Amino acid sequence: IRTLAFVHKLLDRTEWKRHPEALKAIENEKQGLLANGTWDESNIRPKSEILASAKSSGNKIHIGSPLVIVSIKGFEKPSNEWTVKARIVFRGTL
Repeated sequence: IRTLAFVHKLLDRTEWKRHPEALKAIENEKQGLLANGTWDESNIRPKSEILASAKSSGNKIHIGSPLVIVSIKGFEKPSNEWTVKARIVFRGTL
């Protein structure tokens, strides 16, 4: 039985910063998340301010950060057949 498999090559930050297609994939992922209402960038505040507000009100909060994952799908193929994929995920409480 023959099974098709797409090898993903994970790119580190220094690699994807030099790769225009990776930057475009990241921007597309971000815009998709914003369009879906995943994040609200209208009220960004410094972490210190959020922590102080939570402490004074007694509210429990969860702090995290975005994690950008970029890979080349189909890395085993010739470079003209590669697809660059990006995902932005939330890294739990830090």
